[in-house]
Order: sequence, then structure tokens, then C-alpha cells
Amino acid sequence: VAEKLGLRGNDVEFSGGMVTAGGRSVPLAEAAKAGPLIGEDGIAYGDLDKAYVQATFAGQFAEVGVDSFTGEVRVRRMLQVVDAGRIL
Repeated sequence: VAEKLGLRGNDVEFSGGMVTAGGRSVPLAEAAKAGPLIGEDGIAYGDLDKAYVQATFAGQFAEVGVDSFTGEVRVRRMLQVVDAGRIL
């Protein structure tokens, strides 16, 4: 979202319907005007599997709507699915 609004940096803050970074604030509604926003991410475990057994998997999905006029954000649907294996 920050890149789409032309904001750079690792200190991006989302608060009160505004996206703030590097001393600039832009309404979140501006990012939603061009169409839907889709984000994906991943996780890297590194070498933890050498010290610990990691047999858990999970997926989180959220559908979020942003009113392009007011900037109001609403979570429409959210789902989390977890498989933790045998818990001792």
C-alpha cells in the first residue's frame, strides 16, 4: 500500500485512515481508488528446524474493504486454519 502511494521506508504507520511515512501522510482511500489492493507475504524459518521439530502449519485469509470516499476500513471476512499436529 505504501509503495502504491509513493511512500518509502520501513517506518510506515497506518492510523486513523492515514498512511504515514517519512514525514508524509496520505489518506488510505487514495490507494483504494485505482482498484483492489492485494498483499501476500511469506516466512523463512532459517535453521530452527535443526534444534526444534516444527510440524505446524497455518493459513490466514482476510477480505478487507476500504471506502474510497471516507477511508473507512472494514474487515468483511476473516478465516484462520491451523494444523498443529499432536500437542503434548
